[in-house]
Amino acid sequence: MTLLLAACVLIPVYAGADKVDIRLNLKDDQSWEYRFVQAETVTIHFPQHTTMLHGTTKLGVVFDVIKANGDGTVELKASYSSPTLSFRISGEQAPEELMQPINELLSRLDGHSFTFTLTRHGRAVDLDGLDDAVTNAAKTMPAADQASVRVAAAVVEAYLGKAAVAPLMDSIFSIYPRGPVEIGERWRRQSAVNVGISLVQETFMKILRTGGGMTDVKVYSVMETPDQGGALLLPGAPGDTRCTMKGTSQGEMQIEQATGLIQSASLKNSLQGSTSSGEGASKVTTPIALEGTLTIQRD
Repeated sequence: MTLLLAACVLIPVYAGADKVDIRLNLKDDQSWEYRFVQAETVTIHFPQHTTMLHGTTKLGVVFDVIKANGDGTVELKASYSSPTLSFRISGEQAPEELMQPINELLSRLDGHSFTFTLTRHGRAVDLDGLDDAVTNAAKTMPAADQASVRVAAAVVEAYLGKAAVAPLMDSIFSIYPRGPVEIGERWRRQSAVNVGISLVQETFMKILRTGGGMTDVKVYSVMETPDQGGALLLPGAPGDTRCTMKGTSQGEMQIEQATGLIQSASLKNSLQGSTSSGEGASKVTTPIALEGTLTIQRD
């Protein structure tokens, strides 16, 4: 129900016959939009039955360069565009009483903007405008059914809240190698991602080919929860629910050489693990698995 986003923004500039220098190239007043589409299936193996949750999230993010500074840092504004979310539960559409407040809340976040700064190595810092965005939007909802609003806010927070979006902004800009690399040479980075729980991610990348103003990059990531697991941020889950998962994300993306921006990308994600709640004899452990795809298109 939330984005599992592992993307990168790169620019190759030839540094010699055999090596490519990968870096971002942003200028004042530059604007672009990324369209993210993620389809996921979460399979939960309860003792007496298995439930499958199918979710599709669609999100546009419009980026505007406020200022490209001489020290290599870049100030950016990002704005949500047409966020949507749909669910099926074991093949059946999620009930309207669940989806109506979720869709209403998403519509109130359409166009919401926040700002951040990219360091010279592409790290997203000083994010402003995300802390209470979902909470404030929920406060404008009709007060007739506050229980439904609370559930909707929990779902949307996991999708568009700071815990999910801050790692996303960091991950799509901070995958540059520290220097020129050869075609076929591998480099890596470590980061945090959030898919309803926090994961530590190690990403390996290599340039497959260049030509026609584009560069094709192979991406492979290994993800896992910290040793003690992560708190499960799902509506209705007990407060002591912990989740332990590990898995991979892999695919390719096409990068425009002139700007360093993603032209298109396709990734496949696979995670397995379990949730647990309670202690001792009352402890309940439930196997869980996630399979999904992520596509990115620049408009």
